[in-house]
Amino acid sequence: MDIEQQKAFDLCLEGHNVLVTGLAGTGKTLLLTIIARALKALGKHVQVTSTTGIASTAFSADLKATTIHRWSGQHDGRYEAKHTAEIIMTSPKQENTLAEIRKNDVLIIDEVSMLSRKMFDQLEQICSIVRGSKKYFGGMQIILSGDFYQLPPVPNKQYNDDG
Repeated sequence: MDIEQQKAFDLCLEGHNVLVTGLAGTGKTLLLTIIARALKALGKHVQVTSTTGIASTAFSADLKATTIHRWSGQHDGRYEAKHTAEIIMTSPKQENTLAEIRKNDVLIIDEVSMLSRKMFDQLEQICSIVRGSKKYFGGMQIILSGDFYQLPPVPNKQYNDDG
């Protein structure tokens, strides 16, 4: 790790919310892998996610990375956050999603630059509602990574999301 990566690593292990940025190929995903493993070794429940299924496959199988949409129950973002949270908390089909959001200590989102502001805001609200906390993301530590010059947010005109 270089000095900047070590600084980000240390901040993550101290429990801070962190945004890791950098150009393609600078080791962001590798750093997230190292951070996730270190936090798990400390007994934290860590969920590694990405904005695309392909990006999720960049992580080793032991981290069980998935898309942020699948993990959060957001899917394509057609419902408002309160409605999505209500579905998560009441639908038997969403029991795993409910359990994951409630037990999670650290949420890692890779390629966050592809996540629209609308989807990010909904995600924060869903986590707070489901966890029953007014704290940011319901009190979860958030670690984000992405290159905002490489991959812009994905618009979804069908659900009034300009990206």
